[in-house]
Parts: sequence; structure tokens; C-alpha cells
Amino acid sequence: MQINLGKSRDAQLEMINQKNLLNDYDIIMIQEPYISPAWIDHIPMPSNFQLVLPDTSKDKKKGTVRLVIWVSTNLNTAQ
Repeated sequence: MQINLGKSRDAQLEMINQKNLLNDYDIIMIQEPYISPAWIDHIPMPSNFQLVLPDTSKDKKKGTVRLVIWVSTNLNTAQ
């Protein structure tokens, strides 16, 4: 699944609370994710997914994270 959340906290929380998210998707790519302004390292996500940040998104100090990838814990992400 690919979705643009427009940095909306409510949209991201609604997505996290979908009951069948893990059953329906293995990889979710989110453009413009919500990032807590009080805690820049905190990107809300479902507990059964791992967060993957592309190398171009790691300048979190400037608030420039434009893409995050959630990968199901059912998939092996080890390299």
C-alpha cells in the first residue's frame, strides 16, 4: 500500500488502528508521515510493523522526513 498522509496525525492514527492492517499488507509506504513535534524521533506506527527510513529521510533534526516504510514483522528484513 502507498498513501500520502499530508502530515496528518489523525489520518496516521486512523491507519494504525485498522483492525486488519497486518493481514492485508506486508509493506506500507507513507509519504508525508506525521512526526511528533515534541519528540522528533517518534513516528507513530502499528506495533506489528518495523520502521524503515530511506537514507534520504534520516535528517530528522530538520524535520525533513518525507517517506517512511512500515514492514510487517512477518517478513525478514535482515540483510
